[in-house]
Amino acid sequence: MGNERGSDKGVGLTAKWSWSGFSARVQSRTIDALDYLGAIKAKEGNIEAEREVRIQEALTDAQVSAIEAAGQRFAKEAGKDLGFAERILNSVSKGQRKQDNVNATAAFALEDLQNRAADVNDSDAKVSAAFLSKLEHYAEGATTEQLREKWGRVLAAEIRKPGTFSNKVLRVVDEMEAPVAELFQSICAFAISLEDIPLISLGRKLSYNELSTLIHADVLADYNPAAGLIVTFNRELTSDDASYYADLGPFGMKVSYTPGATLPLPGDDPWIYHQPNDFPRMSCYSTTDAGRALMAIMDIDYLGNLQRIAAIVQSPSVICELYRQLPDGTRIRA
Repeated sequence: MGNERGSDKGVGLTAKWSWSGFSARVQSRTIDALDYLGAIKAKEGNIEAEREVRIQEALTDAQVSAIEAAGQRFAKEAGKDLGFAERILNSVSKGQRKQDNVNATAAFALEDLQNRAADVNDSDAKVSAAFLSKLEHYAEGATTEQLREKWGRVLAAEIRKPGTFSNKVLRVVDEMEAPVAELFQSICAFAISLEDIPLISLGRKLSYNELSTLIHADVLADYNPAAGLIVTFNRELTSDDASYYADLGPFGMKVSYTPGATLPLPGDDPWIYHQPNDFPRMSCYSTTDAGRALMAIMDIDYLGNLQRIAAIVQSPSVICELYRQLPDGTRIRA
């Protein structure tokens, strides 16, 4: 058994899995995290919809010896005290249920990583032991498929970008009630990415009570209706045309106006508006650290959202185009 452990990196949960598309850094990050949580062996293969997993215990020789010694002690004491035997068996059963919950959570994480491999950040960062300790605690209590999927997505998001979930953010995720989570997810359907500062478009306006609920839940930043948060479209210094650009993380929006175009003002409540003699702007809600972390575990079509905005803004006098930003700063049509 000692030799087997050396070959499987201490992994004890076998899942049908493929490392295709993942760098060596991401592979290492994933295996380290899963090994910490109870050992998961990721074998080559295609992950199936049913998430077929086979649980195996990966025990070192020292652990085996300890279990054998404990078994001998248990047999001796159980003969004298049936209550002692019952307490030990209940404890073992409880521990196994917790590990089963952790393993199921990890299986969801593997599936999420596989389904969204392109989103993985290829950096040298590691998933911290502090995060894994907290995650393990939450995963042990994940007794439903919904909870296992939630914490599995959290684990996958942290593997993609270590540092996404602080202790505070984990606590917010744990304590958030289902109706609040559903409300937040509903407005995230309008989210546009600003790299580290995702915004939520005012296309889905919130009532005062809804806004207060999300601010109190610490997923939306406190919002001042008089000022709000503004995305400003800037004029290119080298550009000769009347075009304005807003860089939104990996994507961006270009707005151009025909000569004599009537520009919408803030009071008109448009998607994109103008202050007199100023650049185009868009009002938005801003998420907190916890809100951004939650968005990291959602499937959000940022480009699709921008395309819908562009279709609304487009008119005979307004030309709206989308672009993708390459790492070197080059813009290409999206």
